[in-house]
Amino acid sequence: MRLNKLKFVLVLMFVAVAGIIYSCKHSDEPDVISLDNNEDISTSEYDLELTETPPNKDNHETNESLQEKSTIESGTKIYVHICGAVNKPDVYEINQNTRLYELVKLAGGFTDAAANDYINQATILTDGQQVYIPTKKEVEDLDFKPSINESMETTNEKININKASKEELMTLTGIGESKANSIIDYRQKNGNFNDIEEVMNISGIKDSVFSKISDDITVD
Repeated sequence: MRLNKLKFVLVLMFVAVAGIIYSCKHSDEPDVISLDNNEDISTSEYDLELTETPPNKDNHETNESLQEKSTIESGTKIYVHICGAVNKPDVYEINQNTRLYELVKLAGGFTDAAANDYINQATILTDGQQVYIPTKKEVEDLDFKPSINESMETTNEKININKASKEELMTLTGIGESKANSIIDYRQKNGNFNDIEEVMNISGIKDSVFSKISDDITVD
């Protein structure tokens, strides 16, 4: 009887110990799973940061490239040849939209003989353009016509040589101040021109000059 009681107690103790061991074994497993999950999350976040870094760098480089391109475009250079009555005639590298008066300063300014009032100094220069600054003598005696088209107003209307002023006559090709004055003097002494060919009676206006102005003049 006492032996059976002892066996029963031992069986209960064995069952209790087995239960404790089983409980401890299963209570450890969640900690391992939780640690693995934390490691997975941390690794994913790190990988995400590495993945996002290159695009930010590329965007920064792209912005720098656009800024550099904008700087280059805003500083576009052109080349213009200025010659004639300036102190330093030469080909100059200048900024786009530079005006003639600025180029003249680079070229050392006008000479004393320059007919600087005869040209439009506000003209905007273009790449490959040649600008010739005439002398006062050229304007008065050689019937100089400016090489800058923008400095002269253009018109499709013919010039009436019986009524035109000196300034209007000087818009004709080959007609400078000297010849314009001669035309006015002629009509004051002889009356109106009867036809356009009569203008060749004036000294200095012969076939070569007449051929240039015949389509642009009238007596009507």
